[in-house]
Amino acid sequence: MSVDTSLFTAARNGQTDIVRLLIENGADVNKGERDTPLCKAAGNGHTDIVRLLIGNGADVNKEKRILKDTPLCEAAGNGHTDIVRLLIENGADVNKRVDDTPLCKAARNGHTDIVRLLIENGADVNKGERDSPLSEAAGNGHTDIVRLLIENGADVNKGKWGTPLCKAATHGHTDIVRLLIENGADVNGGEGDTALPGAATNGHTDIVRLLIQNGADVNKGWDTPLCEAAKNGHTDIVRLLTEIGADVNEGKQDAPLFEAARNVHSDIVRFRKENGADINKRGWVR
Repeated sequence: MSVDTSLFTAARNGQTDIVRLLIENGADVNKGERDTPLCKAAGNGHTDIVRLLIGNGADVNKEKRILKDTPLCEAAGNGHTDIVRLLIENGADVNKRVDDTPLCKAARNGHTDIVRLLIENGADVNKGERDSPLSEAAGNGHTDIVRLLIENGADVNKGKWGTPLCKAATHGHTDIVRLLIENGADVNGGEGDTALPGAATNGHTDIVRLLIQNGADVNKGWDTPLCEAAKNGHTDIVRLLTEIGADVNEGKQDAPLFEAARNVHSDIVRFRKENGADINKRGWVR
């Protein structure tokens, strides 16, 4: 095993004395087949080794060869606040990303202190490759981070794979849905599906009601909220949507009655027929 390979292994495993010895004997602090020693030490929370590697010339912005994460991304995503601070103090780029920014990773995983630290050091609250930091936090239920991002200028309607409101509604995070709406989120925004179909699909009755109270279009979505609720057997939501005027025969793929019948939701079938659903209308047969 070469000294370079040994350095990577020692850095990964937190063996500070061995790391020091290998560096003294000429190991390259920036060399690694897939990860650099610094990336691995940062991701695994080995603060003393991170400090030692930086002190001996490790590049704080050098990416992993395959996944392209930087040491800061690794530390931020895994919640190592002291290492995040140390890397920033030594010139780490808080906005560098190929897969995700450090802020996106910290927001997704609920590391509030790191989110705050990154913002204080210039992280762009709207920058992300897969999704925005706000969408990541909203979809994963991190209310404090959602609030912190909004306070620092995050766009409440920006998201690559669904708006923050869509993510929060789909996953049942009622407090975040309310917080986003209070801060200007568009209840009918989103490419394809809006927030209401997501909530209806997963049976989040309180969120469905909250969205409707704030002007959500009950007939908008890749498939209508009523179709999604009927398909998944959410009787209370079917009843609620019908009572406020959802089209009982409208569906982008199949009519709500057909969705309920195919999925053997007999109570919904009965309710739909009682409320004027066309028993002969369906759509695609799958």
